Amino acid sequence: MSEYKYLDKDGLIYYHSKVKNLLGGKVDKETGKGLSANDFTNSFKTKLEGIATGAEVNQNAFSNVVVGETTIAADSKTDTLTLEAGNNITLTPNATSDKITIAAKDTTYSDATQSTHGLMSTTDKKKLDGIAEGATANVGTITGVSVNGTSVATSGVANITSVPASILSGAIKNGVTATTQAAGDNSTKVATTAFVKTAVDTAIGSITGIEFQIVTSLPATGKTGVIYLISNSGTAPNIYDEYIWIASTSKFEKIGTTDVDLSGYVQDSDMVAITNAEIDAIVAA
Repeated sequence: MSEYKYLDKDGLIYYHSKVKNLLGGKVDKETGKGLSANDFTNSFKTKLEGIATGAEVNQNAFSNVVVGETTIAADSKTDTLTLEAGNNITLTPNATSDKITIAAKDTTYSDATQSTHGLMSTTDKKKLDGIAEGATANVGTITGVSVNGTSVATSGVANITSVPASILSGAIKNGVTATTQAAGDNSTKVATTAFVKTAVDTAIGSITGIEFQIVTSLPATGKTGVIYLISNSGTAPNIYDEYIWIASTSKFEKIGTTDVDLSGYVQDSDMVAITNAEIDAIVAA
């Protein structure tokens, strides 16, 4: 019989004590420190203490440039700020005096056209003032409608005021002829209440239920929806074998047994706790 070792509470306590003893003489590691052949001398310590926290090498530079309400911050210690001239703006730098002269030129505009931006002319302004608030383009109206060759009275935009009943009786709506449909008629029509009821009853009636029958032997011909139970030599809860009838092959099919096979599982008797001697051997290795 195979044995399966596991670590119980007593073994875990013993193992913890062994590890704690082994780690008793270690040197704790401190963050930022490590072993080195270069010892840190007193003079180095004195020099370090004389340097302010965050001190850097002196460097003349602008860290931020404010333009109006926008602050442009440097992205690095030696970042470069570039000035770029826009339309009608001239930039004149002087490297000696560290100055930049900015000159601007007035802009003139012509009247706007359909293809060029510009100013609105007096003619366009008068035209715009002459258009009523909320005005829209003129829309034509439908003056006549014919359904299946019969004229229908209209008013305004496709405002149908009357449709003869003779037209509606034969009209096509969404591809379905507006006529009644009798039970058993499967053509594409508007279904009657009787047709819908018959279709639902037929669908429900075709559903097969499940029935269990205890038999001493299988019958010559089985029934669909019946599970036949035949007693076997097993013990509770496995005392029957299950069979179903396959109509397409006219044969019975065994669908299983209620027996549970636990042969591949570890039993309680196979479990053995690890001893302290075995833990000593593991730690020593």
